[in-house]
Amino acid sequence: MAYSGDTGPTPALAELGRDADLFIVEATDHDGETSRPSRNLMTSTEAGLWAHRAGARRLMLAHFWPGNDRAAAVVAAQAEFEDAVLAAQEGLTVMLGTSAN
Repeated sequence: MAYSGDTGPTPALAELGRDADLFIVEATDHDGETSRPSRNLMTSTEAGLWAHRAGARRLMLAHFWPGNDRAAAVVAAQAEFEDAVLAAQEGLTVMLGTSAN
């Protein structure tokens, strides 16, 4: 398992999540974030991209901006990451080392 929170896009994410069974990545989708010169938040699409580059088996999106649509975030991440994408939510249990949730 690998976890990244409040991290802008960086190649270090590919190493952090390398071959992780579950890569938990923040997907804040904060308006205007992608146009900032210095970033510490990512979009759901970027989370999917870095999970793909890491070769992770599953991606869990976390750290949603208040009011964001988690189902839409999952769809956006799936544009870059073709394996399982989950949205973090209170009470969610995920088994590691299996494909079962």
